[in-house]
Amino acid sequence: MTIRPRCALRFQVLPGPNVQEESAELARFCGRRGVEEVVLFVAEEFFSGHLGRVEEDAWHEAITGGPARV
Repeated sequence: MTIRPRCALRFQVLPGPNVQEESAELARFCGRRGVEEVVLFVAEEFFSGHLGRVEEDAWHEAITGGPARV
């Protein structure tokens, strides 16, 4: 039996005007490097405490229109 190593990437998402371009670069990077799994996290250090409704909506929009396509 051959065991093949897998590569997973943990990636923080910061909503903003460049999320589409950054997610396209992330997708290219993962494809070139053989990354099979990407776990997306909200970039918590940019927010004070829990996300408010506006920040949460922006984050959800960012991951559904950007890195989610990875």
